[in-house]
Amino acid sequence: MESFVWKQIPHHERPVYTWLIVSFFLVVGTYWLVRPLKTGVFVGLVGVESEPMAKLGTLFILFPILMGYAKLVSFVESPRRLVAIVGVTFASLFGFVSFGCMLAFNGVQVEGGFALLGWLSYWTIESFGSVCVAMLWSVVASVVAKHSAHTLYPIIIIVCQIGAICGATTATYAKSVGFAWLFALAAGLSLAAVVSVNAAFHGLRLAAHGKQPAQSRDPEQGDAAERPGS
Repeated sequence: MESFVWKQIPHHERPVYTWLIVSFFLVVGTYWLVRPLKTGVFVGLVGVESEPMAKLGTLFILFPILMGYAKLVSFVESPRRLVAIVGVTFASLFGFVSFGCMLAFNGVQVEGGFALLGWLSYWTIESFGSVCVAMLWSVVASVVAKHSAHTLYPIIIIVCQIGAICGATTATYAKSVGFAWLFALAAGLSLAAVVSVNAAFHGLRLAAHGKQPAQSRDPEQGDAAERPGS
């Protein structure tokens, strides 16, 4: 497989694309880790009778989130900074939900209960799936050389499927591990995805300024800059 597929990508492009593939695995794996937890946490903290309202509310919540993301894209020129901002934001939300679940499902009593945490977790998971995967595809489209796209894209799709399987399988341990630890894992994976994308851009910059001939542009340096490829 390596000689038939990966060998078609120039050697000096491989580290960049490897890190991008890893980032897809992490993001898709994170989404399929938390997606099965969504209903369980919501029902446990809010109640099953409110879930139809949560599904309906998703439409109204996603609209300002996506509009805000579009505004952020126009404001933040660097794709690497954009990924960092979005990734750290969701990691923080997952971390907050993790801490809240640790309290809520261990008998800690607070005034007003943990209903708000249930709504927050539900809409955080929904928005994560809508924003982060699309964001990664936009990053890939901005850095991948045309001659490598036909090889790289199928690999990404396969890795996404593997990530979904791994994430969903891990979610099946919610009963034994607990919601809190799985959300903490999701927070860590989100941060790891940010690190992975940063590593990809670092490799892209090294290739653009190194000894290798360059053909692909670095989106952080404008259209005049080149990215690895020959």
